[in-house]
Amino acid sequence: MSARIVTVADLVTERRWRGIKVRKARIDEALLHLNDALLAQPGTAVETFGEIGFKRSVDFLSERLADRNAHAAASESQSSLLEVMSGRNVHGRGVPRQVLEEIRKRRDTYAAAARQSSRRRKPSPKGSSRKRP
Repeated sequence: MSARIVTVADLVTERRWRGIKVRKARIDEALLHLNDALLAQPGTAVETFGEIGFKRSVDFLSERLADRNAHAAASESQSSLLEVMSGRNVHGRGVPRQVLEEIRKRRDTYAAAARQSSRRRKPSPKGSSRKRP
């Protein structure tokens, strides 16, 4: 007898679970909740997740925000991460300098992407396409 992995989709298709409704993911809502959980009280979050888990979670949030062209929000989340990690001191040791530098680079990359996308969206002033004498 071999085991078979059953998914929710299988159950719905086979009508074993009547009344199940599959909804489309509400990604924007999920990102808001994740942002609140991580960055509303970052000191508490870093104590809860630990430094590595907190950094990975904020990096994940930033990547998802950037995927949705919210580069400014991604940069802000990295700024918050940098602020929290810069102030960490556990057993006389701070966060390694190379980790802080990686966070700075990521923040700056998102900030540059935000500036670039805001330039693309701004309408050019009237008559700006004409050459000045």
